[in-house]
Amino acid sequence: LKLEGIGTGLNGIRVLSAGTVLIDGCTIEDFADNLVLVDNTAGAPKVVVRDSVLRRSGLSAFEGLVRVTPGASASADLTIEGATLFASGNIRFDYGDGNQ
Repeated sequence: LKLEGIGTGLNGIRVLSAGTVLIDGCTIEDFADNLVLVDNTAGAPKVVVRDSVLRRSGLSAFEGLVRVTPGASASADLTIEGATLFASGNIRFDYGDGNQ
């Protein structure tokens, strides 16, 4: 599966609520904000990015390839394995609380 944002799509994949999300063998590229955004307000989804290509995203320091921002009473688990990450600047992993 290939998701192409052509620079104007906001997020490639946005997880608001889920048990487990498996992103396997995908190419996600050229989104204006994030390629993968985990933005749940409750629960504790597990997101796995496996054997995928993540390329070019974000127009400011607040966006990036992968962003995990669970709400105050939520959590999330992110695993990245065998993925290839390309960025025009820094590759940023942001857990939403200032930890990177």
